[in-house]
Amino acid sequence: MPAMPSTVVGTRAWLVAIVAVALVVRLGVVAATPGYVPHHDDRDYDRVAWSMASGHGYPPVRIGRRRYADAYRPPLWPAALGLVYAAVGHRLTAGRVADAALGAAGAGLLAWVALRLWGAADARRAGWLAAGYLPLALVSSVLISETLLVACELLALGLALEARRRGSGRLAVAAGAATGLAALARVNGAVVLPAVAGLCGRRRAAAAIAAFARVLAPWTLRNALALHAFVPVSTETGPTLAGTYNRASMTARDAPGAWRLLRRTEYAALALRPLPPARHDAVLRRAALRFVARHPAYPPAVAWHNLWRWLDLAGLRRARFEARTIDIRDPWATLGLPFAWALAALAAAGLAAGALRGTPRAFWLAPLALLATTLPVSAETPRFRAPLDPFLILLAARALGLAASRR
Repeated sequence: MPAMPSTVVGTRAWLVAIVAVALVVRLGVVAATPGYVPHHDDRDYDRVAWSMASGHGYPPVRIGRRRYADAYRPPLWPAALGLVYAAVGHRLTAGRVADAALGAAGAGLLAWVALRLWGAADARRAGWLAAGYLPLALVSSVLISETLLVACELLALGLALEARRRGSGRLAVAAGAATGLAALARVNGAVVLPAVAGLCGRRRAAAAIAAFARVLAPWTLRNALALHAFVPVSTETGPTLAGTYNRASMTARDAPGAWRLLRRTEYAALALRPLPPARHDAVLRRAALRFVARHPAYPPAVAWHNLWRWLDLAGLRRARFEARTIDIRDPWATLGLPFAWALAALAAAGLAAGALRGTPRAFWLAPLALLATTLPVSAETPRFRAPLDPFLILLAARALGLAASRR
């Protein structure tokens, strides 16, 4: 067999080192938080995953006196977590270790994406930044879907960059399929598709889009048969929008524009109506859109307030509260703040220094689309910033690289 080029061997070596260090960091966070018990969305993911692992499939939901087929949680993360439970039993630590491994893989994928954008030096910087970035490590220590979303979106973008570089239709299909997986991990993962299609080029974009649709099709068909409605991925859109677009959120003094539990809004009675999940989703979605129609200046205000929360500039008390919504304890939330602030500053420096020059414009559609679907709805950190953190890390790594080259 011919010997592999030394550059390929060297690249693999530092990629493996980045993934290994990222895994050690994330497992260290898991080991340092032994009393973790899911209480919020992570508890629901755990419930769905255990039902799948037990052979009962995606569990129904009880509404009033009846049980209905459900699709509130996108299925990919519960299915992945269910595979872990099927292998080792219902052990939270095993699920957390699996999530930590996904987070470490995400650091390696980010380095790969940076390698295709700028080269080895900046790729190493991005990889090491991702490996030690505490907010992402914290997110991958709890049982929520964002770590899987990050890995899927980076895989999709990396494959699309490879398809662009090689002119490969097969890689374009793989990129579209990975985007479909991102959507099945979290609904807004679908917004990465325009970036993937743009990177693949006109001739291969249709193949990427078709692959995306094929990945979603089985779950969408299941929902059509079980829920008797067209639900591409999830029924969470209505409750999510209604939790932000209501009078209680709009007039709140402590956290204006922040998402609230529906029972604390004027939709409390509406949320308790015994409706099938798809109907419930549609009713709440229409209520939220009517609220927007009556208050057209409110969505920009939501985005503005969420921008400050997204940057962790809304105060320590708010940052701790948002971290608690995914069961991250206060000391860890506090410790993660300097990491977030430093990364934002470096990313801004990268933008100012021209980090986007020489990169495909289509690539940056992904963070813009993710930002556009995050800030007008909810920006709780570190959870909802996690899908965007890789792009901040890329800009930060490029800023460091440009500074080094100038010196």
